[in-house]
Amino acid sequence: MKKKVVSLLMAGALAVSALGLSGCGESGDESSGDTWKMSYWIPKAEDAKFYDEYEDNPVLQYIEANYEFNGKKIDVDFFTAPPGSEQDDFNTLLGTEEYCDIMDLSMSTTSAAELYQKGVLQDLTDLYKEHMPNYVAFLEANPDVSDEIYSIVDGEKKVLALFGIAKEQDDPFEGFIYRRDWVAKYGKNPETGVAFTYGFADESDPESWEDDVVFPSGGDEPVYISDWEWMFDIFDKAMADLNITDGYCYSPYYLGYMETGDLTSSFGGGATGIYIDGDTVVDGYTSDNTRAYLQCMNNWYQKGWIDPNFSEHTSDMFFSVDMEKVYQGKVGLWQGRPSAVGNQLDSEDDYTSGIVVYGAKIPINDVYGGDAQKNKEPNAYMRTTKMGTSVGLTTKLSEEETIAFMEFVDFLYTEEGGMLKNYGLNQEQYDAFGSELYDQLGINGSNYTVDADGTVHTVFSSDKPESIAVTLGRCIGMTDNVDLDKGYDRFVLQAVEAWSAYENSAALRSSVQNAVSTENQKELDKLKANLDQYLARTIPTIIMGTGSYNMNDDADWEQFVKDTRKYGSDKMAGYYQEALDLLNR
Repeated sequence: MKKKVVSLLMAGALAVSALGLSGCGESGDESSGDTWKMSYWIPKAEDAKFYDEYEDNPVLQYIEANYEFNGKKIDVDFFTAPPGSEQDDFNTLLGTEEYCDIMDLSMSTTSAAELYQKGVLQDLTDLYKEHMPNYVAFLEANPDVSDEIYSIVDGEKKVLALFGIAKEQDDPFEGFIYRRDWVAKYGKNPETGVAFTYGFADESDPESWEDDVVFPSGGDEPVYISDWEWMFDIFDKAMADLNITDGYCYSPYYLGYMETGDLTSSFGGGATGIYIDGDTVVDGYTSDNTRAYLQCMNNWYQKGWIDPNFSEHTSDMFFSVDMEKVYQGKVGLWQGRPSAVGNQLDSEDDYTSGIVVYGAKIPINDVYGGDAQKNKEPNAYMRTTKMGTSVGLTTKLSEEETIAFMEFVDFLYTEEGGMLKNYGLNQEQYDAFGSELYDQLGINGSNYTVDADGTVHTVFSSDKPESIAVTLGRCIGMTDNVDLDKGYDRFVLQAVEAWSAYENSAALRSSVQNAVSTENQKELDKLKANLDQYLARTIPTIIMGTGSYNMNDDADWEQFVKDTRKYGSDKMAGYYQEALDLLNR
């Protein structure tokens, strides 16, 4: 089968074989002679304009032609799902036992531990230590993620998957952003009362914006909740002057909170959810930090600073709430992406002409709650981790083939292999091996250059599909973009630095979630489903002041805690505590 697409091509439970497709489990290819032959399922390949099959990836071809693993060359056949059917495809392959030798687990609805117990995945606990020295060294050098590789089976830590891991966390893909132009135009120095000066030094250069904005906390950027409230007053003035009658200062996610933390984390740390404080798992749903957050949200709502229709935006992602009004220039502060910063939203109409958008740190609470809720740096928010995709090595692989694939992945954790994976072919490699795709795209040589200071410049910026197509982005290995010049302008750089200001130390790590026993996970799923429904009904009414709980009333708060725990929020924390204790043994 040369076209490596396997999946349900029609609804129902039709097996792959029933559709006349061989499936990667019965490709008929076996390791022999001087080559290890293996199949590898990934959910997505590249656009067909680059190549039809991932085997045509130029870096993969170079590695397969020039390196040996466990004494032989490797020949990897890749199988991918039709777009939009990735999860169905994965589950169908498992159900029909047509799965590949190696399976990307990002689409799995079953834990690695369960797949191991069902006889699908191998136990790699001993083998990886023996055959992956560079992978082991990388984990030892990154103790903050070294526990992430484990699954718990019958109370025992096992390695059931191999991971792609980054040298450093990737830059945040979103964060809080605000209309700097409104602050500059309608605000005044909080100490002197003097109007700010602002504008573009060169009208033809959008990066030439300058201002002398000062916030109440004393700096040139908002740091505290009090800075935000000062801005909200300014936004009200701006909207009144522009006769914007349907605008607002801020719109929270439709649930009224983010389970990962974000703004909730400003009020003493943690999240409106489950979070970790050192070696303790905390029921954040009923913490005093959540109470302070809800007091703040209710006050903002009463002042008219919050979108009155926030709970209706149920189809909007948290980083793209009510984008229609945002693009119309009617919103003062929101969670957004780099594509909105600077003057990128300027459509030269009454509300967006001259717009300048800056990134903002998650604010530190200095207004609401008690001392425990004030002046604490946020420590839980939506952020990518160093951990990337995991792959499972199935029992269809022989031990010798397993070792060969391990050595292949381990090579991608060396300096040489890491450069190939992340940056593609260099001049010497291109001259020796060539690449039709490189020629087609006009690279005609090295895909990257390295400055004297170590900065890496690639032909295509990292946000271009060409960048992934000419590297080995679909295979696991070490991700290294520490020294990559990402081509950020001053506004994106400012936003990314603001979004990265605090350490995401309290988030419920995937290793803890993976360490939950199968039995406990089933109970957790039930509790979570019921709790989510309760909170979706309740939290918005608390913010809008239309429900039965008043967060400024002690008796109401105690009742909220009691009612929330009826849905098992404290039991959920207990299950995760058990998992964390297992990891810490």
